[in-house]
Amino acid sequence: MLDTSIANVNSSPAPQSQDILAPGPKPARPWRDILKVHPAAELFPLMAEAELKELASDIAKNGLRAPIVGWALDGQFLLDGRNRLDAMVLLGLLYETTDHHVGVKKWTGKQWSDQPGGRLGYAPGCEFKNFYDGDPHALALSLNVHRRHLNAEQKRELIAKVLKATPGVSNVTIAKQTKTSDKTVAAVRSD
Repeated sequence: MLDTSIANVNSSPAPQSQDILAPGPKPARPWRDILKVHPAAELFPLMAEAELKELASDIAKNGLRAPIVGWALDGQFLLDGRNRLDAMVLLGLLYETTDHHVGVKKWTGKQWSDQPGGRLGYAPGCEFKNFYDGDPHALALSLNVHRRHLNAEQKRELIAKVLKATPGVSNVTIAKQTKTSDKTVAAVRSD
């Protein structure tokens, strides 16, 4: 079984790369080389190192509670779950499958096993939900705005990114998506 104690995760060094295990003698490579990240996922900042270690501790104890979300229009992209996948790398839970997908170690319902569990989305305890239509930016905002605690500066940065990605969307719509005021959106738009 994996040594995924909280003490082990909290004392682990910061990752130097996001490499995952590869099948056979091939070198490890980052999960981002296997599963491309959609630009809409980049609207939000990644967790700080301490937060990522806390998330890893929770995943070690409780498994993956929230699904990884993909965008499957014009290819397969990750839309939500970068931090969860990075935390799983810290725990050594990801590997590259022989058919070059992201694989996840087996979750028994109580703990992680050293045994392969299968491809991301097909492994027990590791749900992957794909979306095939709509606006990926609106979806990424919907999935993240309520669970993220952004300060005023981070909200303005988020608004600027949304405006750049979707310039034709109204201030009122962006304000609703980002949980800010249309006046704030207008101010950022005029900057």
